[in-house]
Amino acid sequence: MMALSPGYFARIKIVLSQLLNVVFCNGDPDEMLSARAYRMQHVSRRWMVARQVFDKLFFWNTEHCYESYLWEKSRKDIHSDYYPQL
Repeated sequence: MMALSPGYFARIKIVLSQLLNVVFCNGDPDEMLSARAYRMQHVSRRWMVARQVFDKLFFWNTEHCYESYLWEKSRKDIHSDYYPQL
């Protein structure tokens, strides 16, 4: 059996969040649902409530949606082949 690479379960959580964003919210396939909730919270009450629910759901991380948004902005989940060559 092949050993799991570091970050395997974190990547599973990311892809599930992206899948939910696409299937249930017709969102961008490369954006996590929590990040979208943070980004859209000022656009509609639905997203504001979603952000509050997600932040409470992940109670150990009170700024869950904000941190997901920062993660998306930093593009840390992109494979290193896509970074510009310096």
